[in-house]
Amino acid sequence: MLKSGSEIQAPAGFTAKVMESLPKEKKRVGYMRWFRAHPIITAAAIFFLFMFSGIFSAWNQDGQLSVSKQQNLIIKDDTVIVPEDVVVDGDLVVKNGDLKIEGEVNGDVVIINGDHLMASAGQVSGDLKEVNQVFDWIWYHIKDIAKSVFSWKD
Repeated sequence: MLKSGSEIQAPAGFTAKVMESLPKEKKRVGYMRWFRAHPIITAAAIFFLFMFSGIFSAWNQDGQLSVSKQQNLIIKDDTVIVPEDVVVDGDLVVKNGDLKIEGEVNGDVVIINGDHLMASAGQVSGDLKEVNQVFDWIWYHIKDIAKSVFSWKD
């Protein structure tokens, strides 16, 4: 019966009409397909998103004054004062405050997110660093970690 019949053909424009009648793909499905097609890029983007949000929250989290453990320092309002007759041995780190050095510091001085450093160069034997922006803060911590890892001794 099939052999005896004439050739059957679809009407003109049949394919175009069928394609038009199909439901449109949702944008969300398109994004999900792209994410599945590029898993490494997706994972890297999510990693950087979490990393930078963690860094920015750590930067903004603590607005209180903090000082490295040193004795004989005076703290007035948001200013840490090294009195004239005091010699600080080791590094001095002040976060979220100002520093006034009248005595001596035998080590590095770092002010993180502070406004003022009042000292003469002869009163500090190490480096003077002011870290006031988030990227400077990140770079400071990266260098500090690298310095502690590579100077580690048994």
